[in-house]
Amino acid sequence: MINNNQITKVITDKSDYSADEIVLAAGSWSENYPKKMRLKLPIQAGKGYSINVPRPTGITHSCHFNGAKVAVTPMKEYTRFAGTMEFSGINEIIKKQRVEAIAKAVTEFLSGHRN
Repeated sequence: MINNNQITKVITDKSDYSADEIVLAAGSWSENYPKKMRLKLPIQAGKGYSINVPRPTGITHSCHFNGAKVAVTPMKEYTRFAGTMEFSGINEIIKKQRVEAIAKAVTEFLSGHRN
């Protein structure tokens, strides 16, 4: 239920829920739901770029390559190198230059840190 451009109640097939605040968490598609409810919410989908390296890298803690603007996260079976966030709507367009910038940072790092 919407009153004065605010959601005041969520109605489901199981029950009705009233709350002081509602969190809209539908991932990349969150921006579509307010439009369907005729609400104006300042949200936009973002696309992140990352490369997963499935071999030992020697990285044991999250870090950031400041110059390359690449964040590094060690996972259980790989290391993730992630770069910029892109706000271009929901689409399947992959910008080659963004992937290449992350790949360059990964290559430079791994060439100097062999296990």
